[in-house]
Amino acid sequence: MALYLEASIVDLNIEVPELNCPVYFFLSTSDYVANYQVAEQYFNHLQAEHKKLVWFEESTHEIPSQEPRKFAKELLQLLLTD
Repeated sequence: MALYLEASIVDLNIEVPELNCPVYFFLSTSDYVANYQVAEQYFNHLQAEHKKLVWFEESTHEIPSQEPRKFAKELLQLLLTD
């Protein structure tokens, strides 16, 4: 079975309900490759001591190349403050 088909049937809410490490999601509402609604739903369900969701409004699936300044700023902020 192709990897993307296998991944599409995995329910992370059941398989990985908790992580013992910092978790950061960088999402875009215009990303039609990785469903942002599913990712946001999982983020909200996920139990983690520290987690953060960052929205990118002017990107699709290629956040680092489409909003490089914001991506770099958010990444540096996470590294320096979290």
